[in-house]
Amino acid sequence: MVSRTKYSTGPRRYEVQAEGPAYTSELGNLLLDGRRQRQPIDLLSERTALSVDAAYGVQHYVMAKICEERGESVSAYKIAMTSRTAMSRAGAVEPASGGLTTSDVLSNHARISLGEMYQPRVEPELVFILTDDLSPNPTASEIRHKSRVVPGLEIPDSRYRDWFGRATLTDLICDGAHAAKAIANTDLAAAGELSLERLQMTLYLGAKPIAEGTSDTVLDNPINALAWLVQHLTLRHLPLAKGLMVWSGSFIPAVRAEEGTYTAEFEGIGAVSVTFES
Repeated sequence: MVSRTKYSTGPRRYEVQAEGPAYTSELGNLLLDGRRQRQPIDLLSERTALSVDAAYGVQHYVMAKICEERGESVSAYKIAMTSRTAMSRAGAVEPASGGLTTSDVLSNHARISLGEMYQPRVEPELVFILTDDLSPNPTASEIRHKSRVVPGLEIPDSRYRDWFGRATLTDLICDGAHAAKAIANTDLAAAGELSLERLQMTLYLGAKPIAEGTSDTVLDNPINALAWLVQHLTLRHLPLAKGLMVWSGSFIPAVRAEEGTYTAEFEGIGAVSVTFES
């Protein structure tokens, strides 16, 4: 049976020093300038402390500006920190989320230039493609009935200098949970009766297996991660609607990307791949 655990937002670790619309735009513009100039910036936590809610305010400001500049919309979400270890390490009491615009979502066998990114990682994940709107508090049955589950890879990256292992929880949230690129093999889909609770995955670099993981790393079941995201977005008046895609959380700790082809094979579903070029 799928767990219906709810993750409390609870007391925050971070003191609020300065928050409000002006401060949100100031911090957001630092991240935007880093993107435009292709120059990583210092961690925002080195400038100030923020509450988690204020950090999401910065994230939403940045995403609104990106959508405006690109003439795109948010077409997908990623869920970060879906393992107990990752949450504990960040001092978090729940996962985190970030948005991806239309051009951030790539097809199977995508090719990505390492020179166009900062310090990208590779994370194998199940992707939920919504075939109908989800209710604000969906059951596991509703989620399976209203979505297709396909194999995916998420490519987190960051606008921060030397970010991996240093960024705080609020740094991560401000930066869109380090969302950068995401790949899905939409030609495949899990059968409706396939259990997602202990699904096996093997990640390859070329023909060499380099990591293995199971889906129960993702909040015990990736369906729980999607249910969390629905509740999280509902609180912010952002419903999960038909057509949106969700990268539900990594089966393994992030792998640093290097030149070559990464392929994730998911038991009972199939494979998805991405190639990094110098």
